[in-house]
Amino acid sequence: MAASDLVCAVPAFLGPSMPPGVDIVELAFPFLTYSMCMAWHAAGDDDPGLQWLRSQVQAVMADRGLAPGLA
Repeated sequence: MAASDLVCAVPAFLGPSMPPGVDIVELAFPFLTYSMCMAWHAAGDDDPGLQWLRSQVQAVMADRGLAPGLA
């Protein structure tokens, strides 16, 4: 993202993990709630690499008390 003109809103706790060159600014409006989820194409349901990736995301979020549910 550092070399693009894209914008992404993420929870504040992810800010420190952004790579160099990514500007981090607070939203100009209150954002009191949000929900986090994972989504993927059904073709990736049985892909071992994608299953591993989803499990890693779940583990990181669970460590922060934000474990996502799987759809």
